[in-house]
This record gives sequence, C-alpha cells and structure tokens, in this order.
Amino acid sequence: MIQKLVAPSGLRAIAIFVACGAGLYLAATVWAGFDTALASLQRIGLPAMLGGALLASLSYVLRFLRWRSLLRRFGHAIPDLHHFAVYVAGLALTPSPGKLGETLRSALLLPWGVTVEQSLAAFLVDRMSDVLGITMLGVIAARLAGQPLPILEYLLVGAWLSATLFRMLMLRLGESVWNWLSARGQRRPLQLLVRVVDAWAVLWRPSRVPVYALIAAAAYGVQALVFWGFARLAGIDISVASAISMFANATLFGAASMLPGGLGAMEAALVFQLDGATPGAGVSVSVAIATRIVTLWCGVLAGLIALLRVSGKPVRV
Repeated sequence: MIQKLVAPSGLRAIAIFVACGAGLYLAATVWAGFDTALASLQRIGLPAMLGGALLASLSYVLRFLRWRSLLRRFGHAIPDLHHFAVYVAGLALTPSPGKLGETLRSALLLPWGVTVEQSLAAFLVDRMSDVLGITMLGVIAARLAGQPLPILEYLLVGAWLSATLFRMLMLRLGESVWNWLSARGQRRPLQLLVRVVDAWAVLWRPSRVPVYALIAAAAYGVQALVFWGFARLAGIDISVASAISMFANATLFGAASMLPGGLGAMEAALVFQLDGATPGAGVSVSVAIATRIVTLWCGVLAGLIALLRVSGKPVRV
C-alpha cells in the first residue's frame, strides 16, 4: 500500500496537493495586500532572496545528517547522495499537518531494507528533536534579548521529561504490551504503532537527545538568521536575538496550529511580532512572505524535484 505513493498516480496526487497549497498561499497573499507586499519584496531584492534560499538550505543538510545517524543506528548504510535525495524528497509534503506527509520517505526507503516502523520511528525522533531544538533556540534568544519567556522554559523541561519518562515506560512494558496485543489478535495498525514506539525508544536515548536538539537549534537558527536579514533589508531595526526569538515563537505557533505547514499561522505570528517595530504598512507582511518563500516553498520545490528523481531510479538492495 505504501509503495503506491511513489507510483505515477501517487506522484500526480502529491503534485496536485502541493499545487493546491501554493494556490491557497498565493490567494492569502493577494487578500493580505498583494501590491504592498510586492513592493516590499522588491525592496528586499532578488539577490537577497536567492542568497537567503541558499543559506536556508543548510538547514536541510544539518537535519539530514541527524536523520542519517538515526537510520545507521538500525544498521542501514545507504549511499549518501541517494539518501540525501530521499530525505529532501520528503520535503515535498512539508505543507501537511504536523509535517506528517514527510513520512513519504518510508515508501522510498523500503527498497533499501528500512522497515516502515524504523523509518517512522526516525521520523518521530526527527520531529520531537525539532520541537525541543526550536524551543531551546527560543529560550536562549529570548534571554539574550532581555525578554525571557518562562512558558517556553517550562515547555522545554516538561517536553524533555515527558519523553524520557515515556521511553523508560516503553522499555519496561513494551514487550508485555506487544505480547498482549498478539495474544488477542489485535489489528495490524495497532501492532505497527507498538513496533514504531518500540523502535523509537531505541533511538531516543537521553545521552543523544541533547545532540539531536542542538542540531535542530542550529538548523532552524540558520533560517532565523535569514528572517533577521530580510527584516533588516526591509528597514526593520531589530537585534539578532530578537529576530531569532520571533522566528522560534512563530515556528512553534505554526506547529501547534496543526495547519498544513503552519500556513497562515506562522506568517500571522511573524507579522504580529514585527508590527511593533515596522516602519510602514505592509513591510512586516512582506518579510514574513519572503521568509516563508525561502524557508518553506523553496524546500518544497527541491523536494518535488528530488522525488521525481528517486522514484524513477532503480535501486539495488
């Protein structure tokens, strides 16, 4: 079933999904004031946009290195260039609730012997590490900006403790739960869920979690620097720490909204935070749009290109 995703019909469906998301985004831009936003985007300039896209792409390299290390924990050694293309292909479905569409990688990795539960476990670690890393980034930046956010600090500690305690529970009870489900002939989706969580517990080691989170903080920190650069070019005078704090807060808000890719929610959060320092109407909107173009839509485009490449290329197991 999962292999149907990379069949021609599945690829068409993915392309239509992305096109619909891009169309809705364009419609929202027009509604927000297209002329004003376009004028401000021109102020940022095409060279800066291209440079921002190149810099933001470093985020995907950092996150891929973390992803590769996770799968190597299961004993999989996939050629780096192909593996990177597979990882980037998952970005094609980033504009999905909770980025769940990125689990498309599970289909692309099956020919390389990576089981569905292993790739889904790596995806869980990937997303949870991102949440911890972005929260850590926001906490540090807010402190440096002289505007500490205790709620983020509580969230960071609470999320880490909850995940650690849940891992300890699964390591103790995971096999018992699996035996109980098997004895009662429970359906496969529930059994798969238990296997995924069991594989996740293998990866989510307390000694490695800080490293995973730091990689996420560095990856999203790069994107936050792009946001700061665009704000400065648009005439908004904010410090690096304030910009990073704004970006981290907006990213978390977009993720919490569960909207596809945080579309609309993250932009609104960026605009709301920038409004206090904006020299003119529409500037904050243009900065938010420019930031999302290079940190989201350029990645989606790269993902579609990579997906077409890896789905049509025969692999050797």
